[in-house]
Amino acid sequence: MAEISLDEFLEYVEEWMTTNEAAIAKMWPQDGGWEGWAQAEIFRFIGEKNHAFDIGREKHCFTNNRKGCDFLLNDSSALKNKVIVELKCQSFSNYKRFAKGLSDDTTKLIKDLKPAYVGANLLIIGMYFTAKTEVPKHFAKKVIGKGEIGICWATDSNG
Repeated sequence: MAEISLDEFLEYVEEWMTTNEAAIAKMWPQDGGWEGWAQAEIFRFIGEKNHAFDIGREKHCFTNNRKGCDFLLNDSSALKNKVIVELKCQSFSNYKRFAKGLSDDTTKLIKDLKPAYVGANLLIIGMYFTAKTEVPKHFAKKVIGKGEIGICWATDSNG
């Protein structure tokens, strides 16, 4: 399987968001949120661009086996090339807790990894629906398309 870098993955996610801006605008107010939909659609989108990429979904890389990472990149590669991705999608029902959710995912990635994944690259991506959304200070932030949606992200090497 082909490796995909953290930066390539981010570029694909941004491209998916740009391409699907209207669909996202229809999804974020839905009861139950839209993270599962986004995760599946991103997986499909990247797979259509390059089906050889080593991308897994809901992989058990945390000490609590009931928790899975949203994406695991390059799992068949050396540890230094693995990327564990957590995705957070702001919805109408969670918009006040969005920044806290990003911080909670940061903590989960840093403290709850199985020993076999300590040293992998970590990526937290947030997708939000307003330019006024607050995100933790250590996150980069970018408005997409017409400005109705945006992406924020933070990376770390957990070595």
